[in-house]
Amino acid sequence: MRRIREALNPAGLFVTVNYRWGGSIADEKEGSHSDGRYRYSFTAEELRQLLSDAGFKWIKVGGCVNTPYRAERLVTLAPWAFVRLDAALSRLPVSCRTGHYVIASGRA
Repeated sequence: MRRIREALNPAGLFVTVNYRWGGSIADEKEGSHSDGRYRYSFTAEELRQLLSDAGFKWIKVGGCVNTPYRAERLVTLAPWAFVRLDAALSRLPVSCRTGHYVIASGRA
């Protein structure tokens, strides 16, 4: 992470999206998908600490609730409504603990 920060322009923005540990990934923190792709899940605090340790500033951590993923059958009825609902729910601080993904950003 430190090398990524050093490669960015001054005040450059870094954004990462990861599986949230304890959400949809609750069985094993680290592992592989059924097709062999590697994955690692983070908590919001782990990502915040990782960026902080690498020297990033103005760190923000949030979640992506991903309502369509959780309500596939209902999405076909009113997809636009679920997109708006997902965006609204993902802005709430609790999304770090309820979302499918955890999103973190920081400035170099």
